[in-house]
Amino acid sequence: MMQTNLLPPVTAVRIVWALTGEFSDDNHSQFNAKSVEDNLKNIKDFAEQQQGENEVEKIYVRNATVLMDACRRSLDIIHKKRELDFKENDEIRNAYLEDVKENLAFGTRAKNILKS
Repeated sequence: MMQTNLLPPVTAVRIVWALTGEFSDDNHSQFNAKSVEDNLKNIKDFAEQQQGENEVEKIYVRNATVLMDACRRSLDIIHKKRELDFKENDEIRNAYLEDVKENLAFGTRAKNILKS
């Protein structure tokens, strides 16, 4: 089995993980993701320029980058779902806290005592 020189599998995983930095609010993570994306583009361009014996490498890099893009989309979906879950949990927690505050304050006024 041939081994790739341009894009080893471990490097591909690291690249995809680094690309998830674009989802972050951290400037350093976003910069790192942009830098890695530029490097990946350079790898793609170099692979496309290969001729002859490196045709297998060219096909491998093309297929690997398609899979990497799919993984990045999946990680983006996971990240968005996680952020939505956090937002929904905050809303539920705030609603629960408001309910507790109302229940605690209910018996403090004379009007409330008459109602009960």
